[in-house]
Amino acid sequence: MESWDEVIDELHRIQDLQNDWDGLGGLAPTPSLAAHAIELAGQLRDAKYSPPTWAAVNTNGVICFEWMSPLGYWVLEITSLNEFEYYFCPLV
Repeated sequence: MESWDEVIDELHRIQDLQNDWDGLGGLAPTPSLAAHAIELAGQLRDAKYSPPTWAAVNTNGVICFEWMSPLGYWVLEITSLNEFEYYFCPLV
């Protein structure tokens, strides 16, 4: 994604998902989790962080941001209103 506005637009689309959004039983994120992700994206934008390469929801209803670089990729998984996971996977 080129800008935080694109990320926030995608998060609004994610916010509208219903369970079984993928036709395979994928869980939709809760409305509060999606709203939290939108708020976080705004805070990261305001703090001048680069926008992630993509933002998506996984089949467990977790919202993910991923940043790609020549060294590897960083993933931020927003798992609840009070928890997130952040990890780096180096390219070998």
